[in-house]
Amino acid sequence: NFTGYAFLGWRGDTNGCVINGMEITVPVTGPRSIIAGFTGGNISVAPSSLTFSGEVYNVIEPQSITVTNTGDGAVNYTFTGDFWLSVSNASGSLVQGGGTSVTVRVATRGLAPRNYQGKLVVSDPFATNSPQEISVNMIVTSPGPPRAVVVWGDSTYGQLNVPVGLVNAVAVVAGGGNHSLALMSDGRV
Repeated sequence: NFTGYAFLGWRGDTNGCVINGMEITVPVTGPRSIIAGFTGGNISVAPSSLTFSGEVYNVIEPQSITVTNTGDGAVNYTFTGDFWLSVSNASGSLVQGGGTSVTVRVATRGLAPRNYQGKLVVSDPFATNSPQEISVNMIVTSPGPPRAVVVWGDSTYGQLNVPVGLVNAVAVVAGGGNHSLALMSDGRV
């Protein structure tokens, strides 16, 4: 199925053949090689590299990539990448001249503070220049100085009482109507 791809023409041993656009009638006079030429889409990505920076356990601001089809046929793209990378619209289709913006997010949870080098790969097996790579650099730092735990809301059951061990030692807090949880900076809950 070549829907969305532009037919270029026939090449090879076409002597004596009747060619009518995409149709060819080949007289059987012996072995011959005839090739149908098609052109697909062409993947263009911008920017070609991304750099993220932030602390472990904190959300790092997402960034955008623009994917454009600069070829003559359709592009049916798919993104793949390192486990700490995610992409909105990780797959899709672009008509000739079409483009879309995708959001790239990084996850720091569970990663050690250091510099991470990775890549996103966007591919279409029928595109003329597939795959294309976007290099990604992520700098993960240790959490900053300890922060005080701030509480608010209903204290019917003592939800606003901050235990002594939580002051200046918490990385993340989650709470609800009947519970409170704190992830300590050393990893304990």
